Amino acid sequence: MKKINGKFKIILRKFLSILSSEMERKLERQRATREFIADFKRKREEWKAMERQRMEEENQRIKEYAKTQEQRQEVAKAEKRARGEALDKVQRALAVQIKRDREEREEQELVRQELYLEEQEQAIRRRERDEMEARIKQRLELQRERDEQMQFKRLRDIEVKQEEDRFRQQVRINYYSILFFYLFFFS
Repeated sequence: MKKINGKFKIILRKFLSILSSEMERKLERQRATREFIADFKRKREEWKAMERQRMEEENQRIKEYAKTQEQRQEVAKAEKRARGEALDKVQRALAVQIKRDREEREEQELVRQELYLEEQEQAIRRRERDEMEARIKQRLELQRERDEQMQFKRLRDIEVKQEEDRFRQQVRINYYSILFFYLFFFS
């Protein structure tokens, strides 16, 4: 009987040693996972702060751009009115002073100049619209990347919880195995 008890103690010690090593490995994995999550959260908060600052700067630039555009439009309207008034004066003066054919040639030249200016303004508006679309596209891409990072974090949280649940289940199984073993041999 002593021989059996001695063997049982050796087996029990080995089993407890294996169980202890396994638990230490599990705890180390959990600690590494917690550190990974903490580091991820810290980096995410830094990224969010940088993103907020970038968005504020971008919004400020957009406001300044809009203000500049409004001022340009006001100047363009004033210049257009001034050009219109000047053209009326020139046309009245030319009607009195020169022949009809010369007046027509000058009117045609003025129309060509206005068309050129209009084409230039349209080119500027197209370029500004393209730049605005590029900024919007970039902002949407940043939003998509942020959403992907949030999805990754959610999946990682689920994985960590599943790992903890598996670990708890394994600890319960080990505990009941030892208890059964002890009751079987010592009862």
